[in-house]
Amino acid sequence: GEPGFHQGFRRRLYPRYRVDLSDSSEVGWCSVSPDHGMAFPFAVLFDFGGTLDADGVAWKERFFRLWCEEAGVIAPARFAPVFYAADNAVVGAVSPTLTLRETVDRIAQGVARGMGVSDPALAERIAKRFLEEALDRLRASALLLSQLSRRYRLGVVSNFYGNLSAVCAETGLSPFLTDMVDSACVGCVKPEPRIFQAGLAG
Repeated sequence: GEPGFHQGFRRRLYPRYRVDLSDSSEVGWCSVSPDHGMAFPFAVLFDFGGTLDADGVAWKERFFRLWCEEAGVIAPARFAPVFYAADNAVVGAVSPTLTLRETVDRIAQGVARGMGVSDPALAERIAKRFLEEALDRLRASALLLSQLSRRYRLGVVSNFYGNLSAVCAETGLSPFLTDMVDSACVGCVKPEPRIFQAGLAG
């Protein structure tokens, strides 16, 4: 169980301070106990892509690795603008109920088109591998969030496509989350302070 001073801390209100957490989370909010001079987070906001669905590797880097493995090695500088174009084409242009699989499929197809590849099987293989890796990590993240949610208020703040809530529900994360903030839905992106404030306002 928690030490006795944690229990006392939870029953009292102390000043709040913003704290930066590790790379695996975006931001936390703490209360500070004057009796012990220690800060205890009561809320933690996570990113989705590259954090809950991977160990600190962004979507672009993962798609790039899979493209090189499936289609042949290319320079990162050639791949980057193609990926960003495919990614941007999805932002705000999808149904709020679009699944993670469908989201990944759209980006993989956009990348293939941007690279001038007409073979649909290539995009399918890349999307399938990306999704399998992401779902494996998301299962582990759901277990972690289930434990953290017993002690902290949790949320996800993500530069996403307009379907973050549906994706969190689909992947089993939403039961442990108080807030899910999708940049495409709130009209601002990280690192703007407003998007984090939205994650803490619910």
